[in-house]
Amino acid sequence: MAKFLDMTGEKYGRLTVLGVSKKVQSGKRKRYYWDCICDCGNSIEVRTDGLTQGMTKSCGCLKIEQDKSNLIANHSHKLSHTKLWDTYYGMIGRCYNLNDDRYADWGGRGIGVCDEWKNDFSAFVTWSYDNGYSEEKTIDRIDNNHNYEPDNCRWTDFKTQSRNRRSNVLLEHNGKFITIMELSEILNIPYKTAYSRYRKLGVKRSDFNK
Repeated sequence: MAKFLDMTGEKYGRLTVLGVSKKVQSGKRKRYYWDCICDCGNSIEVRTDGLTQGMTKSCGCLKIEQDKSNLIANHSHKLSHTKLWDTYYGMIGRCYNLNDDRYADWGGRGIGVCDEWKNDFSAFVTWSYDNGYSEEKTIDRIDNNHNYEPDNCRWTDFKTQSRNRRSNVLLEHNGKFITIMELSEILNIPYKTAYSRYRKLGVKRSDFNK
């Protein structure tokens, strides 16, 4: 019979062994399971051979990080013609390409892209995946007078971004200036209907909700 080896205090990969969790009889053998704490703070129960043979090195966080790293390293070049790719190069173009039709409203106003993103597409990809990117969302600058950079950008839906456009028309309602989108929600009418009525009535919103 193999001698019991106390692994308490030992470290395997990112896991530190806290002590025996349980022992299970398997035929003539006893299999020990160990309570472990991962460097990230999560707890996990691992069988002896999972630790000693290197099959389990973390609570699972290591694999997630490796998968993300592999995705970026191995597939960044495959992202051409995807939404992330088009968003990135559209952002670069309107900020730095004098021939871009949109340059006047971005680069022409002094809007740029932070060095972290401008010099490394994969950095932009990583930030996007970590900050709610999905095919249904678009990138939005929180302050339209500042650059494209992590602290000033977010992935948002159309409704949120439409509220943040520099070209937004503001209407006075109950003493406050609000966007057409916000007014459509207050009046419980479709945005297109509200916009159509604005075009007919202008900023004078008497009878706007009729």
